[in-house]
Amino acid sequence: MKKREKERSHIAVLVVIPHQSAYTPRYFRRRLLISKDAFRKYHELTYDKDADRIITIKGRIVFKAWLSRIYCDVERYNYNELREKSHRPALNRHAYDGTELIKYDPVLQRKGIRYIFDYNNRFSKIVQKLIRKGKKIILINCHTYTTTYASHKHQPPYPDVCLGYETDYRFVTPQAIKEIEDYLVSLGLNVGHNHPYYGVSVPNEIYLNTFYDNNIRAIMLEINQNVNLLNYDFNPVIDILKRTF
Repeated sequence: MKKREKERSHIAVLVVIPHQSAYTPRYFRRRLLISKDAFRKYHELTYDKDADRIITIKGRIVFKAWLSRIYCDVERYNYNELREKSHRPALNRHAYDGTELIKYDPVLQRKGIRYIFDYNNRFSKIVQKLIRKGKKIILINCHTYTTTYASHKHQPPYPDVCLGYETDYRFVTPQAIKEIEDYLVSLGLNVGHNHPYYGVSVPNEIYLNTFYDNNIRAIMLEINQNVNLLNYDFNPVIDILKRTF
């Protein structure tokens, strides 16, 4: 095996898509306090349309949340925190503009906690299995956003691409961030750093244990839905991150 091919074989690309699902459980829909049409409009503004088209490199591993974020946002609610503070709502009882979607229900609360646990458990198992196999991991959180949704919590500007990463550069190097920005700008895209959205999501076990830091590179790519994804190639971001190992 050639050296370059051998190096590639030790690197796994994991694409994490937590907000693209359109499915909400029937027991949730039955309790809605708004019309189906109104609920559908909220969903259209909040789900990550075409997030699975951002990174399309051959051989990637794709991990998706299987329920809609309007039901439960797996990145917003930490399972360990919910377990310690059971009063914190596991489900999104209100839409982004404050409209009440459902009444509090302890049964739904437990279902939401279970879903968050299942998601994080599966996410963690994928990452740890790859590490046990001797893989280095490039983890990309893929998101898209609407300016309508973003404007309710975040001030402009709303860039074409938001790069999300830990500000201490724990899972990515400053040089890699600069190279990624330079590449995106060369495509004619404007870039924001941790704005309007911040950070990158990794499994709790990875985040809490610096032992894994040399095995993983992780960033978030959040693309404004005004950008036509079909006109741009984001896959070279992977090559930039590979060079940091």
